[in-house]
Amino acid sequence: MIEYFRRLGHQIEDAWRSCHYDEERFPDLVCEHLRKDPPADRIALTDIYDWIFGSHHGLQQPQLARLFGEPPILLFDSSRFYIEVLFWRTGTTHIHDHGFSGAFYVLAGSSVHSHWSFETEHRLSSSLRTGRLALESTELLAVGDFKPIRSGDRLIHQLFHLDAPSVTVVVRTRQDTDRLPQLRYLYPGLGIGSTVPDTLRQRRLILLDGMLKGELEGLTTYLPNLLSDGDLESVFWALDMLNLNRNRVERAFFNQCFQLARRSHGPVVELLWEVCVEQLRVRKVEQARKRVRQPNARFLLALLMLMPDHGSLLRAMRLREPEGDTLEHIERYLKQAGGKGLWEFELTGVESSIFRGLIASHDRDQILSAAKTSAGEELSGTAEQTSPDQILGKMAESVLLEPLLSESPLRPSLTFPGD
Repeated sequence: MIEYFRRLGHQIEDAWRSCHYDEERFPDLVCEHLRKDPPADRIALTDIYDWIFGSHHGLQQPQLARLFGEPPILLFDSSRFYIEVLFWRTGTTHIHDHGFSGAFYVLAGSSVHSHWSFETEHRLSSSLRTGRLALESTELLAVGDFKPIRSGDRLIHQLFHLDAPSVTVVVRTRQDTDRLPQLRYLYPGLGIGSTVPDTLRQRRLILLDGMLKGELEGLTTYLPNLLSDGDLESVFWALDMLNLNRNRVERAFFNQCFQLARRSHGPVVELLWEVCVEQLRVRKVEQARKRVRQPNARFLLALLMLMPDHGSLLRAMRLREPEGDTLEHIERYLKQAGGKGLWEFELTGVESSIFRGLIASHDRDQILSAAKTSAGEELSGTAEQTSPDQILGKMAESVLLEPLLSESPLRPSLTFPGD
């Protein structure tokens, strides 16, 4: 196994040297060699397990503060580039670009792969930008598929791994200095540095986390101070942490913090609030994903995490189910995800009718009228049963289903805290 990667690395090295180590040429060179000698034809997962658990190793695995992969395993190392395999069990990448060039290859499993674009409107610093983040395309990747990695904003993407494990081979340069910093992109439109940590900010946020959880004192003093005097990047992470722990603080204090941040830093904080709300939703999808193993259900969760709206989700659903009624497929996948254990409702009778009415963007009277017509006697049950109006309210407010119901006029509007 190691001999294969050593040979692949030397072949890529020779070809790249002949191009004067031009980073622009590197992705195409890597893809050419992956096409000629595919890893999946040579390597099984057991080969990697045998090697990593073996007695002798010629490679020192790097010590990283944060492992990208579960785990990453180094298999070839040279002065200008390296090859690693990334295992994924529950992890999902954020939307991100790259400060390096290369390619990735699917060795095991499958993934939903989304491509994005970002149009910068305001450059607030080298590592913080606001703008418009837009979904460009979605595809399914399987074993044997590979994609070039072009540094900077030429590849902004996200991967949701459907199988456990999903394993990718990554061949990459160490750093393309003219494409730094590497950015992470947060919907609906924030680009933020992801690779160079601010060590002071890290420590402040760790202490703030303890204060929000009631383990340390000082929250009402130090959080407002940070929101008033901190840099905007620190302000965002502090607000994001506050929103994540919103049930631990009084509503008045929560509103006060967001209002203070807006007074101190201007209207950009309204965008930060939208980002915080979306990040909380994404975390809830991630938590749901950890409880789901059924393939169709995991695919639907991938779309609910990756797709920003109703139209893009339906189009992506047809990648997997090109024939038949797309809504019927979605309902079937929802049921396979676990019913009330995950969604807080079951799509039977009245609930199915209400669900379809919400997706069709009908108003409240239309939805309830259709529910009565389709259910008949079911609506005349006991007083203990949940009423159609209550079902409609709960379903319309579902955090997990937000992209699917994005066009419904019954979705609750987003208002800035304290307004």
